[in-house]
Amino acid sequence: MHKAMRSLVICLASLFCFLAFASGCDAGKTTKLKGEEVVLDRNMENGVGVLGKVSIEDLGNVTYNFRYMNTVPENAVSMWRLGQWGTEFGLADTGKESKEGDDYILKDNTKEFIVNPKTGRYSLNCDTTDEYEKYNGVKPYGADWLHLITIQNLADISRVAEMKNIYADFEFSIDYCENLMGGKLDLGLHTALFQWVFVVKNDNPDSPDYNQYFWLNIPYYDGRSLVTDEWKSFKEDAFLDYGKEDKSNTYIYTAGSEGYLPKGGVEVGEKYHITIDLVPYVERALEKIQNHEGNLSSDYPLLVNTTVDDLRINQFYIGWEVPGTFSCGATIYKNSILYNKK
Repeated sequence: MHKAMRSLVICLASLFCFLAFASGCDAGKTTKLKGEEVVLDRNMENGVGVLGKVSIEDLGNVTYNFRYMNTVPENAVSMWRLGQWGTEFGLADTGKESKEGDDYILKDNTKEFIVNPKTGRYSLNCDTTDEYEKYNGVKPYGADWLHLITIQNLADISRVAEMKNIYADFEFSIDYCENLMGGKLDLGLHTALFQWVFVVKNDNPDSPDYNQYFWLNIPYYDGRSLVTDEWKSFKEDAFLDYGKEDKSNTYIYTAGSEGYLPKGGVEVGEKYHITIDLVPYVERALEKIQNHEGNLSSDYPLLVNTTVDDLRINQFYIGWEVPGTFSCGATIYKNSILYNKK
């Protein structure tokens, strides 16, 4: 799984304005969306499997089953995973469970995961002070960083080209975010980034690019916005994830946020309801990757024989990547993906 975030490098890429559907950011307004729900066990009633600490080794390795203080039957099949890549402290070893009201909590010194299986609300909270203590609180370039993310593989194998719309319907809040580095914060290296990421895969066995994939990143909040307004929005970008131990050797596409974020960006303490039609983002990502200068000049170009007809969304994850010393937390009230077929 990737860790590199080109969004950490201030880029001058042009901002592409998508003609994508966005329902707005008022959580009090609801729009009835058409389509079939493809996110399974949205309330996380069947518990969550906690993965290991190293992405390249622990992509499917469940090290701990969070069964809400044994209230979930052992034979229940969990659809969800919790990723904790880059941490120094695996929740299987250091995590403790507790309960407050209807909330079940799995927590250690650097990570807190709170789930209400009655409503599906959950929170992802981080404090990376202890994670980067060995660097005197300043993580250097190339060092691992904390991911705290929920993950689900999509069982629906429909192709993107079959869809009129793919609605990613998201209700969330950034509850708090504090830069604990002071003036040591390097805007090129350190942040707390909250995003929804989709793995888009060529699933056509007749294609020369069969099984190649790319990452489609939809960023919502960047902790560097505490320092400069420049990071209240995101510029479109595409880059190859390589040159590190757990590289994925494929492209990461970051969407430009003009098509879905409110003017002025996401503010701490506010609740947002943002709905995006992923179809134009997938189309744009493929175009951008296929025409990327580095891809065109490569001896091993990626996805150049791929069309949208070949693609499907294989997996998603939601949450934090924190390559800086930050205290940050987010609550997800709703994450839904609706397939609206043509």
